[in-house]
Amino acid sequence: MNHNTRFLAVATLALTSAHGLGQGAMGGNRNDTGPRGQPPKVENVATAAPVIKAGEQVTLKGKLKGGLVAIGGETTGWQLAYAKDKGAATLEVDMQAIKDAESLDGAEVTITGSIFSKQYVERGAVLILKAATVVASATKKGP
Repeated sequence: MNHNTRFLAVATLALTSAHGLGQGAMGGNRNDTGPRGQPPKVENVATAAPVIKAGEQVTLKGKLKGGLVAIGGETTGWQLAYAKDKGAATLEVDMQAIKDAESLDGAEVTITGSIFSKQYVERGAVLILKAATVVASATKKGP
């Protein structure tokens, strides 16, 4: 086995382990199947937390973070981390309409605005919340 083949084998093993591939039919933990080898029972996606869609008006509460950068400048520079029914989520935020937006960096906020989709070259389609109003909560800003 030459160096390139060995590297490929190690990289493939690392990827399959990290993403749960290589389970079931490829050996390892067989808990990914139901009775008699049937696929596992999957939660009905329709009953999961609501999905945010382009064109919707929303109000979200969470922690606002600014100063973000991305390859090719493919970001608004702002992100809201908020809670959903099934855990945490993040959403990119367009803060252009907000005066003194920098003062809100790191704050717990309530943002009202509309969702739109932007097509980036590298990132593809990304949902963005175009902030109309941002209100900081009474709690202190985090680090």
